Amino acid sequence: MKILAIAQSKGGSGKTTIALNLLAAVAEAGYRPVLVDADHHAAGSTVLVGFSPPERSLSAVLRYNVHPLEVAQHVPTFNCLVLPGSYALSDLPTDLPLNTLSACIRSIASEHWDVAGQALSPDLVIIDC
Repeated sequence: MKILAIAQSKGGSGKTTIALNLLAAVAEAGYRPVLVDADHHAAGSTVLVGFSPPERSLSAVLRYNVHPLEVAQHVPTFNCLVLPGSYALSDLPTDLPLNTLSACIRSIASEHWDVAGQALSPDLVIIDC
């Protein structure tokens, strides 16, 4: 299992477009990807895959220790998961331990998730940040 972060501090540089295209290509090739939308500038991955902005997002996972699977949204077209982001990520406490996101990613990468009646053990975790 691999973890790939697509990062750039400048907004509007195409991170989300690259992340979503990679998600689609990997899923179409038969692998099981998970996209983590950790972009606090414009958390648009969820909307771009066709979902309304969620009530809970990665912010709830990091702030309130909500399990990622409770927040993740299944994308039936590609049989993959998207862990939605939100603008609330920019409001996370500054004293939040740096390893909190790392622990979340490790949890996502190592678990076998039951998604739509199927076991999903991710082959690739893509982080849009």
